[in-house]
Amino acid sequence: MRLRTLPFQLSLCSLLSLAIACSGRVATQPAEPDAGDLEDAGVDAGELDAGTDAGTDAGVDAGPVLPQLRAGAAAVELIPAKGSPLAGYGAVPRRIISALSIPEQLAAADGHCIDPDPTTVATYFTPNEGTLDPLYVRAVVVDDGHTRMAILKVDAVGFSRQIRDDLVPLAQSLGIPPELLVGVATHTHSGPGAVSKFVMWELIAADCYNQVAYDVMLHTFREALLQAVANLKPARLGIGSTQEPNASQNRRDRPGIRDPEMGILKFVDATTNAPIAEVFNFAIHGTVHDQDNLKFSADVMGVAEHEIERQLGGMAMFINGAEGDVSPANGLQSGIQMANTLAAAWPQIPTEPGVALAGVFEDLTMPQLQYNVGCFPIPGSTQTICDLDPGISIQVPLNSNWGPTKGPFQAIRLSNAQGNTVLAMAPGEPETELGWEIKAFGANEGFTHTFVVSLANDHLSYFTTPAEYTRGLYEGTSTMYGPKTGVLVVQEAEKLVHALKP
Repeated sequence: MRLRTLPFQLSLCSLLSLAIACSGRVATQPAEPDAGDLEDAGVDAGELDAGTDAGTDAGVDAGPVLPQLRAGAAAVELIPAKGSPLAGYGAVPRRIISALSIPEQLAAADGHCIDPDPTTVATYFTPNEGTLDPLYVRAVVVDDGHTRMAILKVDAVGFSRQIRDDLVPLAQSLGIPPELLVGVATHTHSGPGAVSKFVMWELIAADCYNQVAYDVMLHTFREALLQAVANLKPARLGIGSTQEPNASQNRRDRPGIRDPEMGILKFVDATTNAPIAEVFNFAIHGTVHDQDNLKFSADVMGVAEHEIERQLGGMAMFINGAEGDVSPANGLQSGIQMANTLAAAWPQIPTEPGVALAGVFEDLTMPQLQYNVGCFPIPGSTQTICDLDPGISIQVPLNSNWGPTKGPFQAIRLSNAQGNTVLAMAPGEPETELGWEIKAFGANEGFTHTFVVSLANDHLSYFTTPAEYTRGLYEGTSTMYGPKTGVLVVQEAEKLVHALKP
């Protein structure tokens, strides 16, 4: 998420500071869930060792013959409720600034949005002015002959845990256990708002929660999931990766600190070899359209998906990587570059008719929510005052209604004759270096591929390294759980990756 400075200094930092001051508070049967530390998974990752299978029907060696894989995909257009605001920026013209609205927005710091006009979805933000390009909920469902996995993706700035929880009963009825259900957002800053009940999203970038807006989004997710299951057919799966060196850039003047790897899940029809779905994992922000845009757009990720579908057919699905400090390098052209890179790699990825799925899911109790006040940059330097004296850094405690108190972490293993791949899900925006740590750990654990999937199952804002947190730049001030947040995220991801060690 990126927030530009508002007129009269109503930036993220000043808005939060004002708010704190005013508030006075610095066809398979569904798996039966078991109780345990891993929510809904029936697996305790902490008790698993290197030789233990995890999750649902976990793991196969190269020898056994796997049942015929089936895969299905669907894309359902998301048409936000009438009058919905856009989410992703907190600056004008998206935010309504008036003598009346400023006190109301400051009062929202206690978690009580005052809606002056309940006939519209928008409250403190401007209603949308239409659509530049369609938004979608896209779904891919995989059936390994024993269980099923579903990846659901929405063109939005973040994914809501409430959506995931409300989808679990339907997923279970379709044979998809909770540990194999993934919900992700692309992180376009021109998607719909008003679907989170937490203050940090209501007040800063997404507007007050609205039940009508939420119901529209949930309905679209359900339709996409149902259609993907209905579209299941015999399939082949290939997994590979390639390099896309030109589409992204580090947005903090740190050359080389970005991940050019593009991970690819290739699903094709078992009979015709025609593409069913192109799932690609790449780290990039959806910020080509800035706060002046008031029309819905899937941004650079949508450009990539549509171009892939034009070139290859099937349904393309973008899932974001560790994009916390990475932005598009070439505007919407970055989407074309991403698509061309995938299309070039596609023929080189061999496919197999079988796969074995395993998954783990755990809610991690997070440290107390706190606001990192930030630090002044040193003119003519890339450093801040906090680089010279870390003791200057100031954190202010926040109420629990500002954000989630638990983070949903998840890992999924896909095993076939080509090897073992793990998807490591993070419920927020990790910076590049955190993603690299998780990938290196996965490689050391014996995985052929380790793909970090950000903005998954919830959005707990940014995850930074301790050094970046202390520097007090935007990513650090937007890390809401203290200086060790990034360390905790990496440790939890590695714990779950280890639980699925091949």
